[in-house]
Amino acid sequence: MANSKKVWLYKHNESAKELNIDFSSISKWKGDLIDVVADLCVKRVKLRMTQKALAQKMGVSQPVVARFEYMGRTPGLESIYKYAEGLGVELKPLQFAKEFRIPKPVDDEEDFPSELFAPWQKNVYSIVADLAVYRIKQRVSQAELAKRMGTSQSVITRFERMGRIPTIEFLYKVAEALGVELEGISIREHGYCGAM
Repeated sequence: MANSKKVWLYKHNESAKELNIDFSSISKWKGDLIDVVADLCVKRVKLRMTQKALAQKMGVSQPVVARFEYMGRTPGLESIYKYAEGLGVELKPLQFAKEFRIPKPVDDEEDFPSELFAPWQKNVYSIVADLAVYRIKQRVSQAELAKRMGTSQSVITRFERMGRIPTIEFLYKVAEALGVELEGISIREHGYCGAM
C-alpha cells in the first residue's frame, strides 16, 4: 500500500507513462479510471481535506473513501461523480472520440427529465443509446455483438434497454467490439488547476 500512495501523489507531477508502472498490460478503460481516481485523490490532498471530511460530504464512511482511493475495487460511475462533487470538482463526461460522435438533433437535447436523472446518468444513457445506433448501422445483431464480447445476447438486450447502469468496463467493451473509440472521464482543467 505504501507504493500506491507514492503513485497517487507522484501522478500530479508526471504523466502516467512516466510512472514506474507497466501500463502496457492495463486495458484502456482501466488506465483512464486509474488516471481520474489519481487526479481526484491529488485534488483532495491539495485541498488539505481528510478522507473523513470528504466521506461526511459524500454521506459515506471513511473506509469507503479509502477503498476508492486505493482502487480496492473498481468504482462505479456514481461513486466517481460523488467523490468529485464532494471536492467541488467538475468532471468532463465520458464521450465518443470526435470521429465517432453522432450529431444530436436540437429536439433531442432533453431526452430525460432533469429531475429524474443526474447529468452523469443522462450522459451514460446517451452513450448506451448511441452504441445501439452504431450496432444497427453496422448491421450487427445483438447475438453477433454478444459473440464478439464473449457474453450472451440477453446481456446485450438488457444493456440496450438500460435496465441498470452499466459499468465503465462494460461500456468500453461494447465500444471496442463495435470498433468505436471512447474518451474517458477526466477533471476539467479550470477545476483542477485553481489556486489553493
